[in-house]
Amino acid sequence: SYDKFGRQVVLPNAIRDIMGTQTTTISASVSETTIITSVASTFLDLVSIFISNTSGTAARVDIRDATAGSVILQFYIPAGDVRGVSLATPWPQTTVANNWTAQSSASITDLRVSALYIKNR
Repeated sequence: SYDKFGRQVVLPNAIRDIMGTQTTTISASVSETTIITSVASTFLDLVSIFISNTSGTAARVDIRDATAGSVILQFYIPAGDVRGVSLATPWPQTTVANNWTAQSSASITDLRVSALYIKNR
């Protein structure tokens, strides 16, 4: 695309139409929780993820690119803190049409997971 002066506009990862965001709250659970909902025939490549922990207990959070899949990323989230990553190159989802999930090592009152992803077919 081009700006109003005719200069080419280059975006680092993808055009707006194929970007997606999802924020999920995990409350008092150590079960896998969907943080990015699957889309039929589409890879959901992770661009960034941030996790906030408003509780008084630290936790490890495992991120998977499919329900019951292998752990792809792991974060240690201290009590009352935020951790995350913004990737220069998107993390490719292993298999098409799968959820991304998060699983906490401790039953925390309030973990908030915000993810930015690219929809690729």
